[in-house]
This record gives sequence, structure tokens and C-alpha cells, in this order.
Amino acid sequence: MRILIVEDEALVAMDLEEIVEGMGHNVCGTAARLGEAIRMAQEFAPQLVLMDVHLASGDSGLKAGEMISSGLGIPVVFITASVEEVASACPAFPVAGLIAKPCSEPLLRQAIASLKGQPPR
Repeated sequence: MRILIVEDEALVAMDLEEIVEGMGHNVCGTAARLGEAIRMAQEFAPQLVLMDVHLASGDSGLKAGEMISSGLGIPVVFITASVEEVASACPAFPVAGLIAKPCSEPLLRQAIASLKGQPPR
């Protein structure tokens, strides 16, 4: 599965990439800003986006998620400390998953496996 990571904290992005690749998936890119996320989603056509809510330069991960999910039909799983903020935005667009930070590997495995229709490895 091709996965795009949208996270403005470099260490968190690297941790997510390590977990995702350890699961046998391909990280097709990492972005820290809304514009980068949209461009990479269009260019790389990931099968899943892992998205933080608060991005660099004050960009909104919720807006990026809505554009990617609604506009491109790519599922978005939010990984955030702002769970309430995402929960209140859910009616605006479909959210494939929601994981609270700090993200645990088992929860990430479960979220990805559920999108693939497989049990977590």
C-alpha cells in the first residue's frame, strides 16, 4: 500500500515512516504543509494518507484532509493530539480513522489493516 505522511514534526514523521515501512508498505512522500500535501496526493496517488491536524505555517490538516478525501477520494487517517477537533469536523467529510497522539504502533497497524480489510499483522 502506498501511504503519504502529512506531519510537520520531523521526528514524528520519521517514526511513522519507520512503522509504515516496517509493516511492508511504501511511504510515497512526506509533507508538512497543506500545499505540499495536496500536490503530493495528486502526484503520487497514495492509497492512504496519515494526516496531522495542525501543520507547518499554521496550515490546517483538516482542510488538507477534506480536499484529499473529498476531492481525490483518498482515505485519510488523522493522527493527532486534537481528537476533539477532528471529531467535530467529521460530518464535513469522511474520515477513515482517528488515532490519538502519541501514536502507538498497534493502533496504526489496526487502522491500516482495517482499510485493507485484513487483520493486523
